[in-house]
Amino acid sequence: MFSTFAICSPPRLEALSWVLALFLILTAVRRLVIFFWEFCRKGERHELTTGHEWEKQYNVAVLETDWSKIEECIQAAESAIRVRLDEFSLNRGGTPEENQAIADALNGLSVLRDEVAAWRGPKRAG
Repeated sequence: MFSTFAICSPPRLEALSWVLALFLILTAVRRLVIFFWEFCRKGERHELTTGHEWEKQYNVAVLETDWSKIEECIQAAESAIRVRLDEFSLNRGGTPEENQAIADALNGLSVLRDEVAAWRGPKRAG
């Protein structure tokens, strides 16, 4: 009949596949940590949905799971941030909290863009 080993053993994958899978898992975990760190830093609670379009676009970019769409989401978020910064020139620059949130978001988008580049690197090499 069937041996227990044959039924319970995981499929055999090449070492490179395991490394790539581990890389993708760690990258996803890192993205989640960055996301929650930005919204829960200093013990403050921030709502995921806010009144500003740039924040909505940023959340879409950070939460996007399709690697092929992330770059487009990053560009949309950066564009929305530029629009908001242009509004600041008309209304005395916004609040200090929003200015800090924008700086944090731009840093987060930069990290995300680096992760997309790292993901595309092994994909192109393989």
